[in-house]
Amino acid sequence: MRWIVIVFSTLLFWSGFVLPAQAVSPSADGRQDAHVLVLHSYHPSFIWTREMETGIMTTLQDAPLPVHISVEFLDQKNFPDPDIQKTILHSISEKYRDKPIDVVIATDNYAVEQALRLRDTLFPRAAIIFCGYNGYREGTFTAKDRVGGVVEVLDATETIELAKKIFPQMNRVVVLHDDTESGLASLDDIRKAEHSWRGNIQFDYWGNRSYAEMLRDVKNLPPDTILLFGVLTRDRLGNVIEMREFAENVSAVANAPLFQLYKMNYGTGAIGGALIDGAAQGKKAAEMTLQLLNGEMDSPSVVVTASAERHLDFRQLGRFHVALSQVPNNVIVDYKPENFYEEHRSLVWTTLGIIAS
Repeated sequence: MRWIVIVFSTLLFWSGFVLPAQAVSPSADGRQDAHVLVLHSYHPSFIWTREMETGIMTTLQDAPLPVHISVEFLDQKNFPDPDIQKTILHSISEKYRDKPIDVVIATDNYAVEQALRLRDTLFPRAAIIFCGYNGYREGTFTAKDRVGGVVEVLDATETIELAKKIFPQMNRVVVLHDDTESGLASLDDIRKAEHSWRGNIQFDYWGNRSYAEMLRDVKNLPPDTILLFGVLTRDRLGNVIEMREFAENVSAVANAPLFQLYKMNYGTGAIGGALIDGAAQGKKAAEMTLQLLNGEMDSPSVVVTASAERHLDFRQLGRFHVALSQVPNNVIVDYKPENFYEEHRSLVWTTLGIIAS
């Protein structure tokens, strides 16, 4: 067993190895740093916002270009009242009235709308880079708007196709959603999927139920049913729900597999789906921001689309008696039991060679 201890020691050594920091250089216009304002539509504890924040901050903080970063949360899900939002926006206006801002990174549609409203009076020189933007149409922004970023396109159609392949008897989809701005945006994509399956699969929408009612009703669904989790952050009674916790609670009591569209809830009980990654969107928006600040991008009007990846949870496949042979190609199966030797085969043999010598 001595070689196992040596292997683990070797892994710990390499996991603690840190590369030296890169030198920084002044921004293109001679200033010692650039000022980026990150404007979030929602609250800090909302996991979707946290994921995008992680992608943004990690990328900006690791950049050789010195960037001063400010972060503001509009908290629109918890405080949708227009008067409260007016107060929040007034506070932001007062804070940044005399601060030069080069780029605003806006997450989700609401923050983009408010950044555009504030720009003329607060940061007229700033470009706006977005991520998590739903419902983009060609021509929404023109070159003179100096707006670009990452468009979010959910893939409910591919998620339903994946569900049908591993559960061929499925002919009913129960959609869990709310009527918030982001909830309705996800619902648009789900309705497109419904249209393509019309006549073959029945879609039921549970947007008018309370949290407790949903947890009660998912316990006794027919065997030909799957659950599809769109966006659900507030129930019909106005209770604000953490989506990851809700996905976990639903999966724990439901007798049908739970599919979803966002990676942020994955790993807590949902079986999987074609998943959009918030951290990847935040990273891309931050990379576009750095390209702009470095003079590598002529205009921020570039728009890219975030693509979904198909994932399935090995543990949930077992729960619902789905064999790996039923899983289509190009689907990532996560949470398989770890095998130390298979994961670290080259390191094991290298270490054994050192011991033998």
